[in-house]
Amino acid sequence: RQVSSRVSFLIEGWTAVRGPARDADATGELREAFVYLLFGGVDVRAGRQIIAWGRADGFNPTDNLTGEDLTLLVPDDDDRRLGTTALRAGYYLGDVSVTGFWLPEFRGHRFPLPPTPGFTFVRDRPRWPGDQWALRVEQVGRAVDWSVSYFQGRDLTPDLGVPLAAAIPDRETAIELSHHRVQVFGGDMAANLGRIGLRAEGAYVDTEDGAARDPFTKNPFLIV
Repeated sequence: RQVSSRVSFLIEGWTAVRGPARDADATGELREAFVYLLFGGVDVRAGRQIIAWGRADGFNPTDNLTGEDLTLLVPDDDDRRLGTTALRAGYYLGDVSVTGFWLPEFRGHRFPLPPTPGFTFVRDRPRWPGDQWALRVEQVGRAVDWSVSYFQGRDLTPDLGVPLAAAIPDRETAIELSHHRVQVFGGDMAANLGRIGLRAEGAYVDTEDGAARDPFTKNPFLIV
């Protein structure tokens, strides 16, 4: 909603009732709730928001800031996106923008994890992730649109581990879902060659296990 030429806000979410009428389970999600401020060539957005990066279709290696709820069956993949609390500030130099992000809240991907006899899934509880931040430089409006980006924070996709204390005979084995820290260096581009659209995107992900010694933590990898 537009409050003035320099101030606006957005609130968006959904509610749903699942299951039979007698045992219906009500659920909901506040996807976005932020205020937008404009100061000359600088814009600021603060609050819960969805941050989607990448120009490739379907799969985006640079899209590492906000998670998805993969338990939802929806016709549009964008409806699965989860918002996260963030402070975004952008500065514009013609058709080039420099945008910085600080993310004091972490919300990783949600996966459907059905009950499995003999196993229980345990999510780690990371300390306050207030040191998550990102930077992106982007150019749009020319023959080739492109961006380069950097992200430092927690991996949206958890690693699976088995804590030694949890592997006890005659008891359920705990499978721990841990969101380890990563650094992501990414880039993407898009251009049109006549009627043909060209897109490219890739990222290098530096993980906590650079020496490849921990079987329960991803090794650094390149994805395109």
